[in-house]
Amino acid sequence: MEVQMTDFENAAFISFIVLLARVILDQNLDLRIPMSKLEENMSIAGRRSAYVHEKFWFRQNLAFMSADEAKCQLMTCQEILKGNSSFEGLVPLCKQYMCRNRCDHATRQTLERYMDFIVERATGNLPTDASWMRDFVMSHPTYKHDGRVTQAAAHDLLVAAEAMGNDSEACGELLGSFAHVEADVKQTAPANSQKYGYPSLLTRIMSPDKKHGDHVDRMPAPLNGLGLRH
Repeated sequence: MEVQMTDFENAAFISFIVLLARVILDQNLDLRIPMSKLEENMSIAGRRSAYVHEKFWFRQNLAFMSADEAKCQLMTCQEILKGNSSFEGLVPLCKQYMCRNRCDHATRQTLERYMDFIVERATGNLPTDASWMRDFVMSHPTYKHDGRVTQAAAHDLLVAAEAMGNDSEACGELLGSFAHVEADVKQTAPANSQKYGYPSLLTRIMSPDKKHGDHVDRMPAPLNGLGLRH
């Protein structure tokens, strides 16, 4: 997955991936699909706005079973995340895991906000960085709709992206109602988190939590800092 333009986006996706990894390990989930369906997914993923308009092969039942028994279904990204009549959804699985493992309120609130943002992306209510950049170039006064990005358009795009990443420009077009969260994170981030480009919320989530016991401390740092008990 490519790096996003803002700290909030990067924090959201990294935190969700770490949390989902914890869920997969805890529940012994099996997300494998036949290679032919994986290759079809990869081909579909290259289409414009595939995250909203296309469907991808995904497992209906995540319990371990033989390849012949595993049932796959074409689903939208929204269905993969939120679920449908035949699949529970990855986000509900993550929320159930947090409940079972006594996730502290502050961490749970942060993670749920990140998951809400990702779901909003999947539903098409918020654009991806690629969509935002494409719209920026196509609406630039120097672009002649001939497939060639002018030097002026490329320059202005980089300036706008840098300003958005540094929060010197409103992120509302990209983050919607989550833009104020990005601004709050920038204002409250400690000096050491700014040095590495992480907002304070992500720094708190990803750091090891010693108070949870020696059995947790032996886990890799990215996995034992989610405020969750085993």
